[in-house]
Amino acid sequence: MLEELVRRHFGPLIAVLTSDAVENLTARNGLTFAELLTPFLTVQCNIRDPSGACVSSRLVLDMRDLRRDGFLLSLTVLPSVLHEAVSAVASTSDTDLATAAFTDSLLEWAEPAEHELLRTYLACMFAVSTDDPDPVGELARLVQIQHTQQHGGATLETIGPAHCVPPKWMLPNILKYYVLVDDASLADETRANEVFSSMCTTYGDQNCHLLRINSGLAADLPDPWQSCLEVKYRGLESGLELARRNLLSKAAAYTDVVNTTVNTVEASVPMAVKDIAVANSNDVRQVSSRYVGCGRYLDAGDRERITSFVEEMTHNALVPFAERQMRTLNEQITARRGISKSLTTGVRKWFGAATQPPSANSIVTYSQESSEMQTRRLADMCFIFGLYSFAHQLYQSIKKEFALDQAWLYYAGALEMAAVTSYLSNPHIGAKHYPQHYMENALNYYMNTSMRPILAVRAALSSAVILNALELNIEAATQLLRLANLESDLFSGVLQERASVMFGKAGMHRKMAFHYILAGHRFYKAGQNALCIECYKRALPQYADKQWQYAEDHILYKLANECGDAKNALEWCSRLIRCPSGQHAEQQMQFLKLYAALLKANALSSNATPFVHIPIVNSQNIRVIYGERPVEPYAILISDDASQGSGHAVKWKDLELAAFHAVAGPSAAFRPTPLVSDATTDNSKVRSTPPFEPLRVQLELRNPLDVPLTLRSLRLGVKGDPASVELSTVDEMILVAESEWNQLELYVIPGEETTDLHITSLVFELVVDDTCVACQIPLSVRGPRLNMTKKQLIVCRLRIALRAPASEVNGYGISLLFFYRGTNGMVREQRHLISIDTRPLLETSVRLLDASIGMCVLRAHNLISTRDSVLAKVELLRVRSVVSGKTIMSSAGDMTNCLTTWPIVYLRPVRNRNVQLECDQVDNYCFLACGDKVAGSSNELWLSDPISDLPEWPTLPLFCAPDVSYLPRESPSNAADRGLPLSLSFGVVWKANVVNTDGTLANVFGENFTGNPYPAGYSIPGCIDFTFLPSNREHPVNTMGTFSTCDVNLDEILDESRALVCTVTAHPPVISHDFSIRRFCAIPVRVTVMNCDRRHRSCELLLRFSVPDQIAANHLEATRERQTSASMTSLPLMQSAAVSSATMRQPLMVADRTVCRAKLPYGEKHVFSIRLSVACASVYEVDCFEANAKFEGDERELSLTLPTAYATVIDKRVM
Repeated sequence: MLEELVRRHFGPLIAVLTSDAVENLTARNGLTFAELLTPFLTVQCNIRDPSGACVSSRLVLDMRDLRRDGFLLSLTVLPSVLHEAVSAVASTSDTDLATAAFTDSLLEWAEPAEHELLRTYLACMFAVSTDDPDPVGELARLVQIQHTQQHGGATLETIGPAHCVPPKWMLPNILKYYVLVDDASLADETRANEVFSSMCTTYGDQNCHLLRINSGLAADLPDPWQSCLEVKYRGLESGLELARRNLLSKAAAYTDVVNTTVNTVEASVPMAVKDIAVANSNDVRQVSSRYVGCGRYLDAGDRERITSFVEEMTHNALVPFAERQMRTLNEQITARRGISKSLTTGVRKWFGAATQPPSANSIVTYSQESSEMQTRRLADMCFIFGLYSFAHQLYQSIKKEFALDQAWLYYAGALEMAAVTSYLSNPHIGAKHYPQHYMENALNYYMNTSMRPILAVRAALSSAVILNALELNIEAATQLLRLANLESDLFSGVLQERASVMFGKAGMHRKMAFHYILAGHRFYKAGQNALCIECYKRALPQYADKQWQYAEDHILYKLANECGDAKNALEWCSRLIRCPSGQHAEQQMQFLKLYAALLKANALSSNATPFVHIPIVNSQNIRVIYGERPVEPYAILISDDASQGSGHAVKWKDLELAAFHAVAGPSAAFRPTPLVSDATTDNSKVRSTPPFEPLRVQLELRNPLDVPLTLRSLRLGVKGDPASVELSTVDEMILVAESEWNQLELYVIPGEETTDLHITSLVFELVVDDTCVACQIPLSVRGPRLNMTKKQLIVCRLRIALRAPASEVNGYGISLLFFYRGTNGMVREQRHLISIDTRPLLETSVRLLDASIGMCVLRAHNLISTRDSVLAKVELLRVRSVVSGKTIMSSAGDMTNCLTTWPIVYLRPVRNRNVQLECDQVDNYCFLACGDKVAGSSNELWLSDPISDLPEWPTLPLFCAPDVSYLPRESPSNAADRGLPLSLSFGVVWKANVVNTDGTLANVFGENFTGNPYPAGYSIPGCIDFTFLPSNREHPVNTMGTFSTCDVNLDEILDESRALVCTVTAHPPVISHDFSIRRFCAIPVRVTVMNCDRRHRSCELLLRFSVPDQIAANHLEATRERQTSASMTSLPLMQSAAVSSATMRQPLMVADRTVCRAKLPYGEKHVFSIRLSVACASVYEVDCFEANAKFEGDERELSLTLPTAYATVIDKRVM
């Protein structure tokens, strides 16, 4: 992205001077000569740097007519043009497009600075026409104009527009290229050839070109000019007009002495918002219509000739000229770097400058022919031609010279370009190698020392692109915010918006929302209302419904008040009318006025009565009375309680039943006739009401606001034709602030032709000051929930436990389908798609401590950091063992897992306890895993109280269906079948209490699966007849318990290095010893080696005891002294701990034998019995041996890996 931006705006700059006849020829196509060439200025070429290295570069030439185009004045014209360029695309509400328009216009029109030559003219193209009376003479006149402007001291006003700065030239002798334009429609080729021959004789063949245009109509050819020219000149014309009005406004403010209250408008501040909107609409239409239908007389041949012309000029003239100039500059710079230069630089470095801090008063300038500016000129030429590596070396060299001279503006420019070329020369550079501090220092010198805010903004936008590509989004946002306090609201708004985008990419959503609000405020002040609304819209989700009421209200009010869409504005404003509201009464009234105005605007546009939610209607206390009776309190006439008047109980249902049978007969089916409907009655059926009698509706209203509400013309809303019914009306009802429930009764009388009646809402007129708008509140009478019978239970509730993916994912989709089939054979389905995001929460692993008894330790680590915004407390609930193996084919031909052939690994705790992990906490839990069942053991070990409804997730088997073994259902009878590999894993069920960033709480259940901790060749105690595969350490089982789907060959696992199976045990593993009686405790250790070589070879074994270093010996001596002293004074000796040292993990151990040898035939085992002596109580690793083996007939010596084994020594004095 940055490379494309550099190509488009920092390409070779070529000035264009044309005769009037040339412009007349191109005007037939609605274009100037420079505009005619614009779509064809991209050229692919090869160019050599001064060292001779050839680089392929894609150049985008920038041709500007000196009489019409140029670079704009920074203080008076450029801000207005930037404002209009952004306004031209602001209606799309795309902030990325607005930032791109701002950046393009800034780089396109900003005037070149004195410390660099990037935007200076390298060449000048002179164009004359065969229609000129004297083309050669006209060509000479144009050349003289350019020469006078560059060398004769003439200003740009003589040849260019007043709003542009005078052109600057990169070299004293620029490239001059001469073009003869011929109108092909006139068919006067003889004159064109004669004139062109004269031009070639005068200026050389390589620098001249004959271009023929206007050959014919461009029928059905695309228009390449409209899109590129509209983008290039976007906002230019309207911006110039805006700048002119601003200048006139300032002039009038200074000259008008009578009206002293006139507000002067600064050149960098746009005009009022309403005026800008009118100007923008007119100017956009002018620009868009100007470039429509360009190139009408340029056929395909003309366009090919223009392309060939640009390529020929680039390859034959521009590139050779640039190569010669760069070589010459490089030779001159090298020659100047002599001994005197080195001595001068050294003296200046040691005794001169760079001792004072940077200040704005230290202004240093260089002549264009100084060695420093020559180096900068060469670096800039390399940069614009895409020689980024060579340019980077030059920028690195020259920035040191500028720093020594305290030329801070020049130094900042060199730092900026050194950072840019460092990235462009190595697109795959990493974040650690990119010189980020270059840009930071450049921004500091641009802003604080040189006072060049436009240059600082240019550097900040380029740096943000680079840092974004390197995923340094926080650093990019920080750099952008350093410039966010600029006086220009537009500049500050663009930088704030870009910083918000960077914070969003970094996952810092609160900061993103905060700076979106700041950006929206600056955009509003700059007159960019559409961008202001877009920024506020992006910030709203981070504040809505998250206890940030004042911030949320500010955003909603801004959106509702400034948004041009009445429908969206009403939606945002309706959220301001909330209950309860933390705003004061005056603010609530302001919200209410806006709400009423928007309601009225929407009602006029949609021709419908809008729904509102104020005042509040008590939906649980709406009563509907059918007919004129009862007039008395309805509760007495429908209740089955004791009558208040007679003192005895009356069953109204029984009386109604007796009266019905007395009139209709005892055999008639009884249907009750309800009198009243409310929240206590069954409202599932349609009721009947007598005609010509009032159907009364009683309801309660309440005003939740701190301001009074005035309601007029209250009536019921009826579905259908209102002329067929008679409606009652309440003229006015005033609800005081924070009122209690107010009773309201309305009625509707159905007419003769009314067959059905549906009351939908309460209709009234809301009056706020002078605004009166018709509104309605929906009404519905809800009865009790129907959940008493099987017929009424129509909702099926399911509890589903979803197992999250094992790895961290975003937007992981889970598809659910619920399928139901009734007794009548009909079916129904319901589909849901759930999207989830996961993050690491808990890490578990199981390690083998003692293979002889199956002692294992479970290590659990809460992965949520204490510095994270999310808090999680994890509790381990259960550990279970899972044994699985190959899929087995039964005799019936179907697949089965044949669970009867697999053993059960029983689990027992060493000491059962609860395990709870706070953030970033680690805990270890010891348990025994063996195949021997004892009382109270099972394959499930609960660490907490058992949970009955805990979801069970199956673990996937190690082998897939393609690997099928045809085995019988019964248990295997021979050892070969029993040796089929099985897999063992442990499932750890946990529960986490998570506090999210928004303050919400969540309970999460999960199960982690860990692999078999036993190494290859080891048998699980109690399961010696079965072979268990070891865990694949290079590709461990993931935390969710899924296994690898590929088969594992035991012959490949049990290679030569594992042909000898070793075990290390301490007998007993726990020893109690009194160190006051005997200073050393003996630990019997057995090292057992079994020969399982596949070639049936015998081997020689060599076992060496690992001797501790001198530090351990010193520690042992110190321990003896402490023990002796403790024995003499009869003080209790505390349990010793291992020395905390990088070279020692435990106290010293001494073996009775340091070297043991044995010869081991195939199929046998040998036991080395060794006694270790220790001097203090501790937990010891007793696998402190080095084992080597050499097989018969093989000279290689194999190193054996001994499993970890522990022995615990307890001091009896502290028991």
